Amino acid sequence: MAKLTINEKDYYTEDFNEEQETIYREIMIAKTEQDRFDYMKQVLELRTNQLALLIEEAAVTKDKESKKEATNGKKNNN
Repeated sequence: MAKLTINEKDYYTEDFNEEQETIYREIMIAKTEQDRFDYMKQVLELRTNQLALLIEEAAVTKDKESKKEATNGKKNNN
């Protein structure tokens, strides 16, 4: 038996009439979907942060390669 508190009043699902049961089921479906979207939002935020770090790492690697090429070019010209 589940207890639902609405506006500081307790309701027990075992006492629900058919209309209340239907509404309660819809509440539970909506809550499940909300939890799923919250989870998905967290996953996508983490992935976005990971991708941003990859952009930063790629920029650092490119800078190092450019400096190395510039240094090698100067050595070959001498």
